[in-house]
Amino acid sequence: MTARKLEHYFQQHSIVVVSEAPLANILNNPEATGRVAQWGIEFLPRNITYERRKAIKSQVLPVFIAEWTKMQTPSPPDLSSAWTMYFDGSKQAEGAGARVILISPKGERMRYVFQIHFRNASNNEVEYEALLHGMRMAKAYGATRLMIYGDSNLVVQQTMKTCDAISDTMIAYRDMYNTLEGNFDGCRLAHVSRASNKEADHLANLGSTRATVPPRVFLEIIHQRSIKEKSTVISVKKSSNSELLTDSTVSPNNPAVEQVEDGAVEVMAIEPTWMKPTEARRIMQRSKAFAVINGELYKRSVSGISQRCIAPEEGHDILLDIHQGTCGHHAGSKTIAAKAFRAGFYWPTALLDTQAIVSKCEACQMFATKPHAPASELKTIPIVRPFAQWGLDMVGPLRRSRHVGHRFLLVAVDKFSKWIEAMTIASATSTTAIQFFRSIVFHFGVPHSIITDNGSNFKAADFQEFCEQMGIRIN
Repeated sequence: MTARKLEHYFQQHSIVVVSEAPLANILNNPEATGRVAQWGIEFLPRNITYERRKAIKSQVLPVFIAEWTKMQTPSPPDLSSAWTMYFDGSKQAEGAGARVILISPKGERMRYVFQIHFRNASNNEVEYEALLHGMRMAKAYGATRLMIYGDSNLVVQQTMKTCDAISDTMIAYRDMYNTLEGNFDGCRLAHVSRASNKEADHLANLGSTRATVPPRVFLEIIHQRSIKEKSTVISVKKSSNSELLTDSTVSPNNPAVEQVEDGAVEVMAIEPTWMKPTEARRIMQRSKAFAVINGELYKRSVSGISQRCIAPEEGHDILLDIHQGTCGHHAGSKTIAAKAFRAGFYWPTALLDTQAIVSKCEACQMFATKPHAPASELKTIPIVRPFAQWGLDMVGPLRRSRHVGHRFLLVAVDKFSKWIEAMTIASATSTTAIQFFRSIVFHFGVPHSIITDNGSNFKAADFQEFCEQMGIRIN
């Protein structure tokens, strides 16, 4: 297309194509047919010369990359303008309290003590309240970068997503932290020992014991949780022996359940409503496809069919009938789920249930075609910079040379730039392998890891000790 639109340029100048492939033999072959012959006719009026790629015989390229790699690496972030925050929470018999210490980039300290007065506050909730209130105050002071330290390992792991939050309360607190974290250009949370957090721990005890606050320490009283609370009223019935018959998920012994009047129970639930506007908008769009008809929930499919929403247990029976029933033909999971949807049924886990049925079906396992997929997924080799990872192998034995008597060839290939280093050796021992790779280290620097084929000279104790001393990982 370019040659046709800019034909006067290609007619005025000669064209040189550099490639390892034998393009000249392919396009100028008189016996070529089909599309190759058409390309040959298309290129015939052009003055095209095909050349093979020439080898780089000097060390200019690898030396240049090795010298400038450190110059191109990004510098560490500037933390000179970052604020520092220490937080801690405490719950005792007298009550619950928390503390926050904010340290400005100039070293100024602001100390805060919180007295928590909302009911049923756990120790983890107190820790989260201290964290969230401290982040709000740091933002009010104009902080853009914040370094946070706390001695609650659970709070740190949940906010850093190294530990899953199970209860709705912890999930709501974690989502609230993620929302506040977006207000900063940089926010980092780290765990410290209690011994390194003594000042904050002492102030937290002042809040929980309701003791007198020392001067130059700010006192705040918290009456509500940072997350949203909602109260719902659940109607219950009374039996003949005047006992409440509640749902299995609502227990009258629960401290969050409080009887209001006969026939009703007020349940205080934590509503994790801290979500992004995009998530709320997506939920609203999905809800438009559902409607209640004659007291039953229906979903309108893409084709316009109203699908009745059923329980997963009922859907499991329908899938079994379609898969291995009277007219079942042991189809695949997607086909079975599509048939259930076309029949007018819907439940969210239909495809997962179908995959479980097909994977456990004895007939499908016995008569299915043999899979040729690998046993595990292929793993890519992570490459981050030049000369960080080398592939090391040995070729031989070859024909012995006349003068020195070399019979083997050690080859090392850089996984990033594909640069090759080679050396001939007389014997395949660990000493020659160490000598060869030491020259690579002296020239290109210490790599991160080496990939070998577990040869005897690479598995030797001397070579392993050499790599361990240099800090090189052997894969």
